[in-house]
Amino acid sequence: MHANCYSKGGYRDPLNVVAELIHKGVVFWVSDGALRYRAPKGSLSPAELQSVHNASSLIASMLEPDPRSATDIRRIRESRLWRAPLSFTQLAHWQFRMQSGGRPLREVASASQIEGRLLTDVLAEVVDDAVCRHDTLCTRIVARGDVPLQEIIGTDPPALEIINLEASKDCNRGAEIRHHFERAVVDARDYAADPLARAVLLKFSGREHVLILAMDHIVSDGCSLALLLNEIWTAYAQRVNGHRIDLPKIGMQFAEYALRQRAQSRSILETARYRNSYFNASRLPVDLAPTSNGGHGGWGCRHFWIDQYTLAELRKWVRTNRTTLVMAVFTAYVAAVLRWANIQEAVVQFMIDGRMSAEIDHTIGYFAFPIFVNVTLGGGDRFVDLVKSLTGEYCKALDAADFGLSQSESPRPQYTRSASFNWLPSSYHVGSNQLGHVEHAVRHSRLDVAVPIPDTVDGDADYDPAMVISERDDGLLCEVRFPRCRFSSSGIDRLARQMTRSLAAMINAPESRVAGLQTE
Repeated sequence: MHANCYSKGGYRDPLNVVAELIHKGVVFWVSDGALRYRAPKGSLSPAELQSVHNASSLIASMLEPDPRSATDIRRIRESRLWRAPLSFTQLAHWQFRMQSGGRPLREVASASQIEGRLLTDVLAEVVDDAVCRHDTLCTRIVARGDVPLQEIIGTDPPALEIINLEASKDCNRGAEIRHHFERAVVDARDYAADPLARAVLLKFSGREHVLILAMDHIVSDGCSLALLLNEIWTAYAQRVNGHRIDLPKIGMQFAEYALRQRAQSRSILETARYRNSYFNASRLPVDLAPTSNGGHGGWGCRHFWIDQYTLAELRKWVRTNRTTLVMAVFTAYVAAVLRWANIQEAVVQFMIDGRMSAEIDHTIGYFAFPIFVNVTLGGGDRFVDLVKSLTGEYCKALDAADFGLSQSESPRPQYTRSASFNWLPSSYHVGSNQLGHVEHAVRHSRLDVAVPIPDTVDGDADYDPAMVISERDDGLLCEVRFPRCRFSSSGIDRLARQMTRSLAAMINAPESRVAGLQTE
């Protein structure tokens, strides 16, 4: 029963209770193999004492001496934990991966092309420094009974793997990059044993390299990937220019964030209950002919492009209507989903970066989570009306944010399986930059390499489509991910065309009724 924070019948996860007690000033430690604690006399209720007793062995395992330390007593309130419970987002991802074969997948990944004379020893140094700086980059997930915990390993940080491909022909370069990129994403087998973050440098010549970074989603997200890339190149520039590495201070490691989140679980639950009281549970109808996908399971992915001209016109429309580019595109997506599915009500998940405190601005971890936007389309609603109503519902959803708690519940509420929208701003795509002295100057730029999505026939695939939009200088790259057991590729292509029509109608006829939008 530890997998959930709460369950029917009033059960509370003892780890959440213990986290609350820690932040109330109770101190726990292990002495002679037994759990000890100190608290003001009479401050613990009978229920809290029972929770501590029920979880004593689990708590003790979190407080065992850190193998990196000579001390015999490891207190959980030290500045850097070495074991901690999972955050809600981590727990939800863990449950999903356990239903999908149980293997890690380093899907938060990028490939950067590097041109110029690269000092590989300096790059290796700054990568190692990043691993030492961010506990999540040397984290494993271990199970104590049926409870997963994050554990920061005490071994040396993994070195930058350098692969010499100078003998490779130029015509094979693209295939080599894709091969090693896929290997970095999929070659881990065990959450408790294999690195959940990898850095690989492909050397094609003395002046041509490709840097691959790949992290499992349980320890990272898109914002964290952009942060890591920025830190690596900032530190590299500092070193080649003869300076010491000087990066912003990390206010809180991710393990401490997870512990604090557990301490606040009671108030987060109350917010979730309030939200659940008014959410409808509409799901999109299955759009799948028996042979549409040739019997394939797992996840599919379809791409389409919103060109630079449409993006420029959309930016003008945004200024005229005093909204944001993200909200305008979100409105077009909601309109497309409702018309495509021929429904008037839905809950649409809007992914946010989850960095709601300055303490975690420079921390790598899985902070991103969805807020749940309640959508109702009236027969007379125009696009300008829909933008306004969605803006209001977005603000309500943000106020009711649950930090991923509802996703971690079992069974998951239906609205956590609804259609989702994820906007990746241009800041996530570290552009071309020149670094260092002229003698050691390098230029780096992100390559568009598709992250492989392995087939997951036996996993939990009861989800509606997920739209991921990447903001680029020359347009918007749109990617629709969908379970092939529920939706056909041709159906998703219709959704993409519906999205294009929604944007065109919004730009050219904002006073037109959404319900009148043409469908196929």
